[in-house]
Amino acid sequence: MMASYCIPKSSCNSNMAGWISGGGHPTVADGAVTRTACMHWLSYCCYYVYTIQIRNCSGFYVYKLRRPGSCYIRYCGVKGKLINSLL
Repeated sequence: MMASYCIPKSSCNSNMAGWISGGGHPTVADGAVTRTACMHWLSYCCYYVYTIQIRNCSGFYVYKLRRPGSCYIRYCGVKGKLINSLL
């Protein structure tokens, strides 16, 4: 699952590390939700901001992510309680 807290910069083998800001992961009943993904760079946890969608599929999450603007930007995953998938 994607991180829902500010990931240290230079994590996930990238310069800018992406995480979900505000709202966190939805329940199954929430359906698809819109969230903000932030990219940590320099001293700013939200240097770049992208709109994404997340759906809880009863055991894993499905993400509709915006393509980062550079090969030095990545969304970061962390271990969660569910079997997770980052798409």
